[in-house]
Formats: sequence, C-alpha cells, structure tokens
Amino acid sequence: MGQTDDTDDGVLNTADVAQFVRHVLLAQNIGQRQFARGVLNLSQGTVSELLAKPKPWDRLSEKGRESYRRMYQWAVEQTGTTGLDSTQNGEN
Repeated sequence: MGQTDDTDDGVLNTADVAQFVRHVLLAQNIGQRQFARGVLNLSQGTVSELLAKPKPWDRLSEKGRESYRRMYQWAVEQTGTTGLDSTQNGEN
C-alpha cells in the first residue's frame, strides 16, 4: 500500500491511515468519541470526517497533517505493527 511509516517528514497516505485507525478502533471496541477526545483532543465530528473522508496529504494544513501523524502513531502503538499488512487479512 501507500507509504505509512515515515511520520516525521514524509508523506502519509491518509486513506491508508484512516483505514488502519478504523480497524484498530473496531478491533479494540473503542468509540470514535472516546478516541477523538482522549487521544487527539478533537471533537468526534472532526475525527469522523478525518476517518471517513481523508484528504490527500498535499491538500492538508499542518494541523490536519499532525492529526494523521498522531492517529497513525497511536494505531502503531496499539497494534505493535508499523503498517497495514496485518490489517489486510483481518488479524492484529
């Protein structure tokens, strides 16, 4: 899939990140509201938009990019994986 492992200065594939995060939330039975407030300090509506309608990296503001970086880092920490390969077959 797209590049998802370089969160410092690289480009993230926001669609892949959104899919990865949605998978982790579902697998761990974590609601978007809890995730939005507890992890990202954003509203549930904002996080819903980020996950459902990811914009291309080059169209995001720095604040938007930071949200995807934080979501990706959280998902990596939760799963112990650095990419999407493990989510493709439905396993953690």
